[in-house]
Amino acid sequence: MASWNIRSGRNGGLESSLKAMAAMGVDIGFFQETKLTRNIYTRRFEEYSVVATEAVSAAQGGVALFWRESDSYEVEEVVKRGPNVISFELVTGSDRFYIVGAYIPPSDFDAIDEVEKAWQQCPKGCLPMLIGDLNVNLESPADNERGMAIAEQVDAMDLVCMTRQFRQRRRRRVRGRSTWRMRRQGKWVSSKPDYFLGRATTREKFKRVSIRLPRFSNSDHRAIVAVFYTGPRKLLTEYRRRRERFPIRLSKWGPRTEHEAMFEELQSNCISPTPRQYAANHWISEATWTLIDHRAQLRRQGKLDQAQTRRLGREIKARLKLDRQGRAEKAADAVESHLEAGELKEAWRSLKGWYAEASDRAAKPCYESMVRQTKERTELYKAVPPPGAPIPINVDPFDINDEMPGDMELRGIVAGMKNGRAGGSGGIKAEHLKVWFSKILDGVHT
Repeated sequence: MASWNIRSGRNGGLESSLKAMAAMGVDIGFFQETKLTRNIYTRRFEEYSVVATEAVSAAQGGVALFWRESDSYEVEEVVKRGPNVISFELVTGSDRFYIVGAYIPPSDFDAIDEVEKAWQQCPKGCLPMLIGDLNVNLESPADNERGMAIAEQVDAMDLVCMTRQFRQRRRRRVRGRSTWRMRRQGKWVSSKPDYFLGRATTREKFKRVSIRLPRFSNSDHRAIVAVFYTGPRKLLTEYRRRRERFPIRLSKWGPRTEHEAMFEELQSNCISPTPRQYAANHWISEATWTLIDHRAQLRRQGKLDQAQTRRLGREIKARLKLDRQGRAEKAADAVESHLEAGELKEAWRSLKGWYAEASDRAAKPCYESMVRQTKERTELYKAVPPPGAPIPINVDPFDINDEMPGDMELRGIVAGMKNGRAGGSGGIKAEHLKVWFSKILDGVHT
């Protein structure tokens, strides 16, 4: 897991940061100061899923959570707690962590309250952690109201800095425990505004916590990378099985009823569709990446002055504009090729994937929240005695046919079902039912 202030996620900054995290082998992490507005950002890149808050402005603020799927952990209950705070729950088999990622701007007091409110939502039994850029040195906070307020809040949470619990390797470009470094007037100025905070009792859950300088970096901050000890794989498998309700599985042993045998026969005749893969989101060209890497190298060497920053920024922005035009041309070529081949559905999907506005996917709920939600809805819809006189019914009662539907009635219902929908718990789709009824009509049984 990593925490890194990337300075900006606009104009390819988010993609280059994800590329740097993939090169470091990071699975989960937070980005601070993303500066993403209007909910426009890349949702998937380099096998990562991304959820970002909407910053107050394009000049300051914003955080993003990224993760990739793994058999060693589960990411659940991702919640945006404000423009600068995101929380989620991490299940590693034997342990469950409640992690708050935050960015506290230098002149903002609202983010402190957002962190406090998110911290109060920690579920019982979770190990709480606070990760992010606090813009204050907790070891020697500034003698002002903001610095003292953040330091007192961290003390009240009973948190310690995890980078202090491990020996930091001395590298050529990364020395000491500072996480921010900038060259000013020919001298290097450093500080430690970024933190990986947890309870002292959770120190044994980590293999190491180190400060590292990512490649492809256009940031003057260093990343904090923590390596967790995951629990036994068997415990996580049992947890996933416990929360799973579908698909329906027939018992492997014991006699089958008539309807179970018929259902199993129908399932065996279903041809599973080819899994659809996410289209590779590599729309940034190699020429653009070369410019981005060159700017990052100059910043690491301390040779990036203000004039070079503006010149390279304009060049990268112009290259990204050309890359977006190329992406639109590729989408048009794909639509035309599908139309020429008579694949109308694939043409529509290619067009929709290009122009449709991407939205955040629903967060995966944890098992406890599913149980709580089921209980709340059961209480909401349970039968209760009427509060007053019964509602008058002005319609003559009549009998409802509750017999098994006939062949023609079933055919009419199946004919009206829409194609291209999910198969449900049994995996049987509307297309399967229509094919079977057409074969039965022709006297062919499968």
